[in-house]
Amino acid sequence: MVPNTPRLGGLAALLLVLTSGLARAEQICSDNTLVPIPEGQISDTVFPIAPVPGDTVNDVRVLVWINHARISDLRIGLIHPFQVVSIIDRPGVRTDPPNGCTFSDGILAWFEEGAPRDQEDCFETGGLTNGPYRPWTSLSSFYGTSTTGEWTLTVRDEVVGVSGTLVGWCVEWSPTLFDDGFEGGDTAAWSSAVGAAP
Repeated sequence: MVPNTPRLGGLAALLLVLTSGLARAEQICSDNTLVPIPEGQISDTVFPIAPVPGDTVNDVRVLVWINHARISDLRIGLIHPFQVVSIIDRPGVRTDPPNGCTFSDGILAWFEEGAPRDQEDCFETGGLTNGPYRPWTSLSSFYGTSTTGEWTLTVRDEVVGVSGTLVGWCVEWSPTLFDDGFEGGDTAAWSSAVGAAP
């Protein structure tokens, strides 16, 4: 295997991107240009994608594809106008300090709420390549927000010695279909109207 190359090749990645886990999903992706991730950084490198249509987010998940042989060096976040979520935070370092998940196959996975695994499962999977995985902090802070505006993936490689590349990333959301509160669980507006007599 070539160093810094996930086991999943281009076709598998394409299938992963095309496989939607959300009902009635919309998706926007980066241009998949290979972008080097600077090593030993104390600040984030940002990778924005173009603004998206003005839906209201009902559910959201993120696909990240990074070639990096030591993912325990990485912190990855998602920013959308006023919300910040941590997708991963130095995988494996809490389980096996100070090294974490070294000699990994990189990251090629969806991150979504309710997924059966988290970033500490990188020891079992040889990286984060057989997802989906739960993000480090909840994506629910995006629920109910508008999709309008730029979405930005931030990547920080905090350790010198192993370089990596961002291959691409996507945001997939399930828009709120009706503005009556039902999908969010707020049934007060429609339940009182149903029970009212004319």
